[in-house]
Amino acid sequence: MSDVNAKDDVGWKPLDYADGVTADLLRKHGGKTGEELKAEGKMKHLQLTTIAAVVLVGCEPTQQSVPAPEATPQLPPHPAP
Repeated sequence: MSDVNAKDDVGWKPLDYADGVTADLLRKHGGKTGEELKAEGKMKHLQLTTIAAVVLVGCEPTQQSVPAPEATPQLPPHPAP
């Protein structure tokens, strides 16, 4: 079985050269152009980076906020009788 996305010596994929019926056949079997694969690789990198960030943030110990104690109203001093 051949790799429909194999690079040649200049980095082009078969679909970069193909047209018409040949291009349709390559696409039917998962063929993509070099640009499509590059964009897909960037998207995978972004997804992995996002997942890693979520996992790291999710693993940090949580700090539960403690409600501030309710302030007791301070009454003014009573005047001397």
